[in-house]
Order: sequence, then structure tokens, then C-alpha cells
Amino acid sequence: MCTTNVNKLLTIIMLILSGGVIYIADSPDVQVVTFVIQFLLTIVLGKVDFASPRMWFLGGVTVYSIGYPLLYMIEFESGVAFTPEPLQWSWLAYFVFVIFFSEKKNIKRFRKKYVNDKTFVKYFFYVSGVFVLGSLIPIILGGYTDKGEIYNDGNIYISLAFWIIYAVHTIYVWLMQINYQNDKKNRYIILYIGIISLLMTMFSGERDILFRFILITIFSMYINKSITPKMLGICFAGLIGLIPLSRMLKYYFLSSDLIATDFYESPYMLIIGIIGGEFESASKNLQILANDSDNSMGEFMGGTYISDITRIFGYSPYSAISWFNERYYPGSIVGHGFTIIGEGYINFGILGIILNFVIIAVLLSYLYNNRFKSEVYTTIYICIIPTMIYVMRADFSNLISPLVKQVLIPLLLVRFVLKNKRVVS
Repeated sequence: MCTTNVNKLLTIIMLILSGGVIYIADSPDVQVVTFVIQFLLTIVLGKVDFASPRMWFLGGVTVYSIGYPLLYMIEFESGVAFTPEPLQWSWLAYFVFVIFFSEKKNIKRFRKKYVNDKTFVKYFFYVSGVFVLGSLIPIILGGYTDKGEIYNDGNIYISLAFWIIYAVHTIYVWLMQINYQNDKKNRYIILYIGIISLLMTMFSGERDILFRFILITIFSMYINKSITPKMLGICFAGLIGLIPLSRMLKYYFLSSDLIATDFYESPYMLIIGIIGGEFESASKNLQILANDSDNSMGEFMGGTYISDITRIFGYSPYSAISWFNERYYPGSIVGHGFTIIGEGYINFGILGIILNFVIIAVLLSYLYNNRFKSEVYTTIYICIIPTMIYVMRADFSNLISPLVKQVLIPLLLVRFVLKNKRVVS
């Protein structure tokens, strides 16, 4: 306990020093390098476990925060004027998370055994798998050229299939947990869900399906001790390498067109291929808000938080993402995402940023520290990882709604189906 407190104190001192540099500096070079160094030192000083939010969430905060400044620094992006405030706000969000995130050590894993899970797998997975794969027929025959056209078409069958694939991911993680230390059974499940996820991504252009599957798989295997930290690192490296390739092939199986890539001749080709697009949007959007701070700061006074909650019921009067796209990209048919840091800013300014990351830190502390309480808690924790990473370039509605609809409801279905079939091993 003493060592843990000392490590946290050293981390806080380091962050105060790095924050001083980031707040004094007015160039992207110094700010970006300092931000990366502070993340690496956070990992070293805290002796962070790979499954801890201090690794994957703070890693996500770092990458999304430096995305646009890094591309601006190497002169690949210059459409939005750079100012130092966004990285200062990102540092504040990072610091608040470290302060309010608490982590218990040496948690024992609680195990239960479920009977009749084979019947459940057979009826749920086969039927839902066939249903999801069946949705590829209207997608392929529909003449769509991108996922926006698919969503806007309003086909009920396709829309339901998109929800079911995420629900299947949740049940898939749950099965990985009840089959703990049964690698042979898990390999079959991984292959089955992996094929479905790959085909859905190929023919819909929705990369989130495949990347979500990969993330929940490697974290499930790591938490189940089926892979080592070294192997987890290799998996992450492969996942990062897949980003530029998936970007180029995003709609190839829909329209037979490759997405133009204008960075192959750049000496920073690898950086641009990984950061460009996916990881630049959050920091670029935050920069846009900073450049228009007189109009954006405190615009909603908490209104978007109400909308984030009501979206669960299909009602969203103050969507932060819609507001941002309509104000700064009027007439654009392409979504530009948003930023969770920015949502705090447009509600309560700097205090809103602090509030957002206190909430996130408390939520992830609870889920991480209770991850071994039961298979359900483990499943919720693993499934929230890709969602939380994505939320960095979105708003709270993209955390609350998926958590309820894609994770909690499927798990309630599991509880209902397996009622009175559970015994303690």
C-alpha cells in the first residue's frame, strides 16, 4: 500500500511538472513531445497493468489529444489554426483522471459454473449469427456506396442486425469468461464471431465492428491469462498497423473503390496513416471550439447531458455532435464526430472538462476494481473498453446508450435465459 501511494505521489508530481511545460509552451512540438513523455512516465512510475484504464484509457487520451497537433506539426494538416489551449485542456482532463481514479491490487477472481450453456450457445449464437449474416444480402443488393447510405435508408432488418452484432459481442465476451481456462472451446467461439464481424465490416464499411471484436478478444484473453503481456503488446501493434489498411479498403467491398490516400509520398507516411482521420478528429474538433471560444464555451449549460440520457429512449433534443456538425460543417454529409473534452467545455467551460473526467474516473474505478466480482462484471468491464476509447471523439451519449442497449440488455437476457440454471463451482 505504501509503495502504491508513493508511486501515485511521484506520478502527480511528474504531471504537475509536465503540465507546467504544456501550459508555458506555445508550439505543438514541445506540447506533443511532453504529452507523450508524461504518458510513458505514468506507465513506468505506476507499474501499470495492461488491463488497467491507466494504460488503455490514458493511452487513448494521449493519442486523441496529440492527433491534430502532431499532423499540424509535420505540416500535413493546417486547415484549422493551432493554438496551445486544446492540449492544455487535454492535460487537465488527463490530470483529473489520474487524481480521481483509484485502483485496488491483488483482486481475487470469483468463479461460477453455468449448466446448459451449450444449449444457450446453440440457440442464441447460431440463430443470431445467421440473422446477422443474412443482412448482408440486402446490403450487397442495395447498391450502397458507403455506410451513411446504409444507415439513412432505414431498412429495419439491417438496423436490427447492426444492434444484434454488438449484442452478440457482449454474449461472446461473457462466454469467454465462463469458459475460463478452456482455450479449445474459446478458439471455436473466437473463430465463429470473428468471421461474422469481419464479413459485416467488409460489406458495410463499419470498421468499428471488427476493431471492437479485436479489442474485446485480446482483453478477454489477457484477463483470462490465455496470452502474456508481451503477446498483448504484439496484438496491439498489429491492430495499429491495421488502421491505415482498413482506412484504404473501407468501402472497397461496397463500391469497389479504394479511398484515396494522399500521404504515401510523405516521409511521415506511417504517422499520417495511423493518426490521420481516426485519431485527429477529437483534437481537431477541440481546436475548432478553442478558436471560437467566445461562442462555444458554456453554450448549453448542461443541456447536452440531459440529451445524453434521454437518447436511451430515442429522444435527443440537444445532441452535442449534431450541434457541432451543423455549426462548423454546415451542409456536410460526412460526420466529423466531436470530443468528450469539448462536451464538457460547451456546457460549463473548464469546470465541465473537470466534471466529465471525474465521472469517467469514478466509473472506470468501480468497473475495474469489481471486474472479478462475477463473469457479468468482467464482461461489462471488457465491453466498455472500446466504447470508452471511442467516446474520446464523441460525447457521453455514445457511452450511455451503447452501455445500456449493447451491454446491459444482452446480459439481462442471459440472466433471464439461464435463470435457475446456475450453480456455484
